[in-house]
Amino acid sequence: MNFKKILIFSSLYLPFAPLLEKYFPFQVFSNSFYITVLPIVTFFSLFLIKLKNFKSKDFYFLLVIVLSFSFIFCVRLLFYDSNFILEKLISNIFIFYPIIFIVCLRNLNFSSNDFKLISLILFLNIAFGSITGLLYVLGLETIMVADQGKLDLIITRFTGIYGGSNVYSNLMFTFYIILVLINRKNFLIFISSSVLLIPVLISSGSRTPLILFLISILFLSMRKFNFKIIFYFIIFWISLFAASKYFLDFGLNNPFIRLLTLYYGDSGGRTDKLILAIELLLSSPISLLFGVKKSLLSQGVNVSDNSLTLILTSFGLIFSFLSIYFCLKISNIKFKIIKNSLSLKLYLFCMFCVFVFNNSILWMVWMYIFVLGLYLIYSNEKLLKNNV
Repeated sequence: MNFKKILIFSSLYLPFAPLLEKYFPFQVFSNSFYITVLPIVTFFSLFLIKLKNFKSKDFYFLLVIVLSFSFIFCVRLLFYDSNFILEKLISNIFIFYPIIFIVCLRNLNFSSNDFKLISLILFLNIAFGSITGLLYVLGLETIMVADQGKLDLIITRFTGIYGGSNVYSNLMFTFYIILVLINRKNFLIFISSSVLLIPVLISSGSRTPLILFLISILFLSMRKFNFKIIFYFIIFWISLFAASKYFLDFGLNNPFIRLLTLYYGDSGGRTDKLILAIELLLSSPISLLFGVKKSLLSQGVNVSDNSLTLILTSFGLIFSFLSIYFCLKISNIKFKIIKNSLSLKLYLFCMFCVFVFNNSILWMVWMYIFVLGLYLIYSNEKLLKNNV
């Protein structure tokens, strides 16, 4: 069995799986077969096969993680929640996405042909997202899973085929940053993919990908760190902030102005969600150990928009840090290479921002592309270092 081909194909299949659900709907226990069930079964099977390469210490650590999860799951089920057990289990399985994807991808060796094929897949994903977003902006018929009715930029934001504008825009940006970083010397790819990303940013009205896009262009355009350019960049954002207040005083609160400005209030209530999550975590030792009762998080807040606080409120402090530490331990990534690589530092910074400003750990497709991108850029940096 060629694991590498399956894992590379997954970078094409997962982003387009919502189309299969749209045109050929098939659900298992209220979960999409194409988007959730098939990928989980496939990756979990690969994960079990890869376990034979685990060191004994890592295997016992993984066993501790699984037993801890089971214990916390049972405690929450008994004292917090009374939902259907299988449904509750599936809704909490997201905590294992990073571990499963790291184990599946960490020992892959990518050839030059692999980089070319993956680059093509990434470019096709961006192109599809760009075309559908552009059609939406122009008021033409397009493809999207969550139909929001007639185009009206004052009311709606384009969700693409992912059912959410933030999922759509952040996923497209992740494709973009991986593509340009593994093709640093290819100016044509840099320009064409940058142009293609613009309709995505405009149609989605998402500000985090826009800011990360501008930061990425800034750093990718510099051969070395330049304080003068950084200074001008800061001045630009200060001016934009001032202009934001001016425009909003005239009531221009549509998604296009929202995209261009920083002053506009956070419609997602991220600050309120963050404060609420921290307060509830610190409210009692039980909450700190086992997480927060979901009904308490429904005080105007149904889901956290911060993956870190989502993990903490779902599983408690100890298990959350054990899981994060385990991911770092088994990653096989050397800090020295990250320290000496602008590409890896830029990539990790951007992905950290996506992680903490969204509940992106719930997006299986994003988590997989994020981990795949990490190992692609890491492998590319090692190849460049060996060729010097």
